[in-house]
Amino acid sequence: MNKKLVGIVGFWFLSLGMWGQKSADFVDIQWGDNAPLLKKHIRAGFIGNPKTGYVQVSENLKKKEIGLYRFSSDLKYEGNNMENMMKSKYIMFETIVEFDNRAFFLFSDFDKANQSEKLYVQEVDLLEGKFLDSPMQLIETNRKVTGTYIATGFYSFSVTDKFKVIAPDNSDRILLYYKYKNEKKRDAKNYEKYEFHLYDRSWKQIWNKEVTMPHTEAEMRILNFRLVGDEVFTFVESMSGRLNPETKKPEFDELGVLHITKDAKEPKEYSLEMDKLYFKDLIFGLGFGNKIMIGGYIQPKKRVTTFTGYFTAVFNPETKSLESVNQYAFSGELITSFEKDRTKRKLEKAIAKGKEPGIPFLETRMIRKKQDGGWIMVGEQYHLVVTTSTDSRGNVRYTYHYYFQDMIVSSVGPDGAEQWTLKVPKNQHFINSTYGAGISSFVHNDNVYLFHLDNVKNINLPDSNAPVEFRSFKDGCLMAIKIDPSGKMNRVRLFDLRDEQKMILPYDMDEVAPGLILSSSRRSGRGAKNTNTPALIRLK
Repeated sequence: MNKKLVGIVGFWFLSLGMWGQKSADFVDIQWGDNAPLLKKHIRAGFIGNPKTGYVQVSENLKKKEIGLYRFSSDLKYEGNNMENMMKSKYIMFETIVEFDNRAFFLFSDFDKANQSEKLYVQEVDLLEGKFLDSPMQLIETNRKVTGTYIATGFYSFSVTDKFKVIAPDNSDRILLYYKYKNEKKRDAKNYEKYEFHLYDRSWKQIWNKEVTMPHTEAEMRILNFRLVGDEVFTFVESMSGRLNPETKKPEFDELGVLHITKDAKEPKEYSLEMDKLYFKDLIFGLGFGNKIMIGGYIQPKKRVTTFTGYFTAVFNPETKSLESVNQYAFSGELITSFEKDRTKRKLEKAIAKGKEPGIPFLETRMIRKKQDGGWIMVGEQYHLVVTTSTDSRGNVRYTYHYYFQDMIVSSVGPDGAEQWTLKVPKNQHFINSTYGAGISSFVHNDNVYLFHLDNVKNINLPDSNAPVEFRSFKDGCLMAIKIDPSGKMNRVRLFDLRDEQKMILPYDMDEVAPGLILSSSRRSGRGAKNTNTPALIRLK
């Protein structure tokens, strides 16, 4: 299930006694009733809001069945309905769009005879937890579109994620777009083709058009799509003019934007100047009004895994240019904190020699506007190591080691000046699975809240020590971090995973109202795969 596509700003009434089950200085947790899901149903998150209550969504890919489990606003279980999708071999549940206290399911279907894709929309009654009316067809293509293959059974696969949705909370428009199958196999010759459909909130189409990208896949990489009013902005990494004519190597990364409108025959291209940086894994957030915030980490060289700092910028759709472009270097104190003694000594020697050792394997995770006009940027260290072993018969076994490590949190003021950057210690190591990995991050009243699973030995960790590795739920806990607007950090353990009958996983947490988080949780222990025990988390 995708995260909320449209923010719902509602109101709610919760008695003080409701929040007494689990609490910390800055977090209160209220567990809901357990709702056992049917066998082979997969949890797909929640829809709803504090005003209407919530509906747990589950899916059976093989039976083409949707389960809807109704909860009140205080998470009392009120029953369920099983809904069948349209009778078609290729019908697939795509995603959910929510706005105006309403929820709409999108389903895709493939017409094999005509080689055509179809998209349908169907509303869900949030108060009753069931489908309303019949599906309505929105789109019918004239050829195949790309998607993601997923397993629907033993050696059987289907394609989903074909139709993408943008429904910003500051607009009454909904954008649906998709990419056609490539006409050429070689990146150097293929020009990607997209189709865009713009709707109002009554699902009435405003315009649609097919767009051929102006450069080949080898010359341009699409980074992000954004909707501003009735216009589409496509952010791209361009390779057209960055090569050094002598070395034939890239001197810097180029960021550009394509402006797509209803009347223009072709997208208009603009170059976005960023002082010739090497950047990686850009993140795009909401800005001020229609402006768009951009952030990313800076590489000293193109093909290295360390990062020496970060940059932020604001894209103005009216001028088609960047404003408030700023770069910030990581301090030596930040780089060396929460590291092992041996690693710290090496880093300190490198810094003393004038080198920039940086921080390795950073990935951007969130960029969010603050009430004071500035913004928060959150990153996480992540990398994958694959090891092999060979048995006596010559069979090779691959082992996948996933490392989710320290977080980097930065606060930038409304004037573009860095206020502070902190390293938040974390050391997760998962083998052949990422279940329980990663973080959830939120900003409320200009405070930053982070949630992740941690080793219980890291509860009172000084910055002179490296965090103990988290590998197993048996020695784990749910850790919550609050960073106030001045940069003061507070870390607390919410509960030990080994002692609890219920569990919260950071990846399953969504903000359903300002300062109110809903967790699609589960019971712990054997036989808990198809259960759901939701939790409301209030940020203080």
